[in-house]
Amino acid sequence: MAVEIEITRGSTFSQTLLCVDELDVAIDLTNWSFSSDLKAQAGNSKLLAFSIDDSEKASGQIKLGATPDETVNLPPSMLLLFDVKFTDPSGDVHYSEKIELITSEHITH
Repeated sequence: MAVEIEITRGSTFSQTLLCVDELDVAIDLTNWSFSSDLKAQAGNSKLLAFSIDDSEKASGQIKLGATPDETVNLPPSMLLLFDVKFTDPSGDVHYSEKIELITSEHITH
């Protein structure tokens, strides 16, 4: 089952991910690289590329982000998808589970 997150179009998006091993111990992600794209479905063009703050990667945390200027143009009331691509120091590529992002409209302008 995929993780579901809601975002209001035109808002700041920030989501912290904690990477753990099978024993729930945080993985030191020092020297790893990361990327993540939001799409309507796998194989489609990206709607946005998340910024990634990896300042806490030694403790297994990365933070995905998008600005209000980026999220305002997302399709309204739609289920979108993303995952995170992790590249380890030896060049091996790993992916997170699929994450669903549900867009909603803001009320106040």
